[in-house]
Amino acid sequence: MKVILYKRVSTDEQADKGFSLKFQDDFLRNYCKTHNYKILGDYVDDASGKDFNRPAYGKLKEWLEKNKGSVDMILFTRWDRFGRNIEFCLTEKRILLEFGVHVNAVQQWVDHHKDDNNIVMLSLHLAIGENDRKTIISRTTAGSNEARRQGWYCGKAPYGYENIRDRNGKSTLKIVEDKAAFVRQAFEEVALGVDSVEAIFKKLRKEGLGITKQTFYRMFHNPTYCGRIHVTAHLDKPETVVEGKHEGIVSVQTFLKAQANKVENRWKGIVPKREDANFPLRNYLKCPHCKKNLTGSPSKGRNKSYFYYHCRNGCPTRVSVEVAHELFDKLLKSIEVKKELHDVLVETIESTILQLEGDSKKELRDLKYSVKRTLEQMEKLDQQLLNSHIPPDRFNRLSDALEKKLREAEFKIHELETRKSPSREKMDKVLWIMSNLSVVYKNADYKGKRKFLQALFPEKIILDKDKCRTTNLNEVLALVASISASFEQKKSGTNLKNSDKYRFVLEAGLEPARPKRAQDFKSGVSTNSTTRACLEQCLPPDSYRDPPLEHQLIRQISLVVFLLLA
Repeated sequence: MKVILYKRVSTDEQADKGFSLKFQDDFLRNYCKTHNYKILGDYVDDASGKDFNRPAYGKLKEWLEKNKGSVDMILFTRWDRFGRNIEFCLTEKRILLEFGVHVNAVQQWVDHHKDDNNIVMLSLHLAIGENDRKTIISRTTAGSNEARRQGWYCGKAPYGYENIRDRNGKSTLKIVEDKAAFVRQAFEEVALGVDSVEAIFKKLRKEGLGITKQTFYRMFHNPTYCGRIHVTAHLDKPETVVEGKHEGIVSVQTFLKAQANKVENRWKGIVPKREDANFPLRNYLKCPHCKKNLTGSPSKGRNKSYFYYHCRNGCPTRVSVEVAHELFDKLLKSIEVKKELHDVLVETIESTILQLEGDSKKELRDLKYSVKRTLEQMEKLDQQLLNSHIPPDRFNRLSDALEKKLREAEFKIHELETRKSPSREKMDKVLWIMSNLSVVYKNADYKGKRKFLQALFPEKIILDKDKCRTTNLNEVLALVASISASFEQKKSGTNLKNSDKYRFVLEAGLEPARPKRAQDFKSGVSTNSTTRACLEQCLPPDSYRDPPLEHQLIRQISLVVFLLLA
């Protein structure tokens, strides 16, 4: 009899001597030698038995199609080596019979020439294999889920990491710095909220980022990058996010801000396919009729070409670039900070910095003492458990509470130690820019103008025949512009600091209501609300507030300076 040997082992079965490839090979060859079977081929698969989409088995079938009638039987040790799905196995057996080839397991032989009970026995062997597979899946899933709940990472490492095992053989992650640098830059830029996610992706791809756009977008929903692990619900255990044993590439705050900005995805598709200095406002202007983006194109006259912004949808909107740019210039001048307000703003910012910093040194000392006390309490708790003075369930509860307290204190210490106040020189530079928006815009090149628009206007600009208007301005710039407008309305001799408007500015300006993206951190913009809620629990209660004013006000206003002068 002419036979082909088929051996299969999956990754989970390789250590089992009853399933090992060497065991299968020795057993099959000895069987063929005993029965004087001629071996025509030998095929080996390292794949799951859930279906027949296996590399070696595919080659085996191709050979059979080309050499019909050359083989009598395919031999394997057990029926679960053939497959672990009873329906697929019976179907495949029927297909092979059409080639004139029988299949059989030497350890679980089924005599196909006898009608009595052979179908029952075959079905029983295949059913046992399928049941074993489900048991293996259940056991593997439970083990993996439990490992993840303990902070160990199971699965392929995401971009920026590599899979490693610690000294105890536990699976975790290690940062690959040359790749992690791209990940860190991506999160920081998306969290900043100036450039679109797509624009950031294209820029990083040119610099060497090695992932697809789809993977890049999914990256901002993967808590692995902030040192946490997402764990799916299993049996009676709920879905959660736990602190991982690996080091995060970015902080939890940066992760959440980037995730919120990615979901909002402002300015998607604003980058024109080609640069044209004649139309710096193209795709930033919106039609007043249909609210779609305006494009720009030249119109050839008798002696020269004329340039217009116009609607793509057949609306009557058609404005020459000269008129559109003049109207936009008026809009910029209307929101410029009046020079008379310069000293008042600087004084207000400086006083607020002192107010917010307050007794930060004392707070830092108190926090460090709190960390010391917490560590001592954790040590005493460990000793009580060792001496059996406390039950394990109570130990776990108290230990979790102390660890959370320690984490909150360490986070606050890091925040206080890394906080820096802006210099007077930087504030002067920023306020000069805000007092000369029109001049700065005119002197910028094409790319500078485009970034200027991104930083200044969270929403696009509606172009009417007689004016440019926008429904939403940069929050800080809008605030300062309103102060500046009120300053003009004051009668001579009026003390600005005593005005109702100025008191309003101190209340809502220097401690502003959180902007939309900051509110999103609590409002569930994430596609995975459970993940977000779990991440929020990893941080102190006030960690989602906006950055301290000295950072928020100066940073947001400084965007224009940084983007134009970088």
